[in-house]
Amino acid sequence: MSKSTAVFLFLLPALITLGHDAWYYYEHQDEGVYLSDLGWLWTTYHPESHDALFKEVGEEKWGQYFVPILSMPSVLVALILSSLITLVILLFKGLKSTGGKKFKGQKSQGARGLGRDRGAQSQFKYKRK
Repeated sequence: MSKSTAVFLFLLPALITLGHDAWYYYEHQDEGVYLSDLGWLWTTYHPESHDALFKEVGEEKWGQYFVPILSMPSVLVALILSSLITLVILLFKGLKSTGGKKFKGQKSQGARGLGRDRGAQSQFKYKRK
């Protein structure tokens, strides 16, 4: 997958929410331009799942953890999630690219012995103090 395709796919949720806000403004021009909150989108288009999760989580945890996120504009939430996913992918790619390389002339751990069978040589013995 090319980099431009990956960027487009990560930005797609934000573009969809912006498209929804543009459509809503076109249909309701008398209300003005607003960015939709994530909670408003959820309660408007699927209130059953919202109510089910509210009952499952409880009012105290709902107010503490969910309300701050649901009161944010959906575009911002989509951009934050896309950024987090991108950072995790870049972190794993960075760790993968540095983890498997060895320095020139460095032998693998098994070839050095470190107390293991060295063939004709005697077994390494640790000194006790």
